[in-house]
Amino acid sequence: MSTEKKLMKSFLLKKGGGIELRQMPVPKVNDFDVLVRITHSSVCGTDYQIIHWDSWTQENEIQEGIILGHEGAGIVEKIGSKVTKVKPGDFVSMESHYVEHNDNPKNEGIIGIWGPKDLNGKKTFPRGGTYAEFCCNDEKSIYKLSDKLRETVHASLLEPAGNGWKVAKYILDSGIKENVVIFGSGLHGTNLTLFLKDFGIKNIILVEPDETRRKFAEKFNAVDYILNPLEKDFMDKVLKICSNSVNCVVDMAGPKPVFDAGVKLLKNNGIFVLFGLPKEANREVSGKNLSEVIFSEDEFDSTDYGKKIHFRGITGRSHKGWLELISRLEESEFLRKKISETLTEVIPMEELAEKINKVDKHMIKLGMNGFR
Repeated sequence: MSTEKKLMKSFLLKKGGGIELRQMPVPKVNDFDVLVRITHSSVCGTDYQIIHWDSWTQENEIQEGIILGHEGAGIVEKIGSKVTKVKPGDFVSMESHYVEHNDNPKNEGIIGIWGPKDLNGKKTFPRGGTYAEFCCNDEKSIYKLSDKLRETVHASLLEPAGNGWKVAKYILDSGIKENVVIFGSGLHGTNLTLFLKDFGIKNIILVEPDETRRKFAEKFNAVDYILNPLEKDFMDKVLKICSNSVNCVVDMAGPKPVFDAGVKLLKNNGIFVLFGLPKEANREVSGKNLSEVIFSEDEFDSTDYGKKIHFRGITGRSHKGWLELISRLEESEFLRKKISETLTEVIPMEELAEKINKVDKHMIKLGMNGFR
């Protein structure tokens, strides 16, 4: 920084929930670190859960005082002495999962949520998130973007889009070509449908109880059927569409009724992808903690539900997936346009605290430009 700032505007998590705007020290830049001036950010469903201090947040011992936000993009402001991947002035998007340099690659933290585990297995205080003027992360979590993407995509959306890409690639690589049921038409569910459509998967069924979200999903023209699970004959409709052969169920939402419906719909030897974080504390699947299955990306077979089901937890993105997604977005004007359309509203970062308490069920995705 030409005139280095010592303090930066940041939104911190308050004890018991809620956020407050504070002046915090600009993060120190270590040898392998990249300091990014945040120009784009967006609110994830996990952020809503944390800010509203739900049971999942308490179960996972999220710490007060963290700088929130884990979806971000911006301009490289400063780099560590050993960084080779980017240079000051580059436009980049950021992977939220990080590993402190030379640590166990499985010992990840998530910016703005929790840090890597210490020697006693306790999650440490995380690196600060993207609801701030600056965010500092290891260069392995930084991805340079072209001017084309900078000009056409709200670039913080690449981080959540990578989730849908990862799920879609898993489904494709599993050999599934048709009859996929997706519960939840929020951002991740919508992105997933876009990628599955792009892959040529047939009979994509999107399940969503909220009428506004169903109408929102319709405009993307990426699914074959959009169904309301509250309708009396919902299960029969799905089975009829799929000729009693649902190959894959994806839970992008998290409530227990979704899981229960999913195991009933799946055919024997079907695949159940678990992505949506549970809305209730201490949920289990086949005796395993559901949150841990998702965050550890556990994969196992179970016969606990009267049939053989292959479960797979999925979270985050992979390095390979980031590169694949960036490459595909460079090629596809359709995907660039549609991904940006998932934003319901874009506001200045300063308005976040006021806005977050007024968000209703009709908000699909809230985006933010950087602090003015």
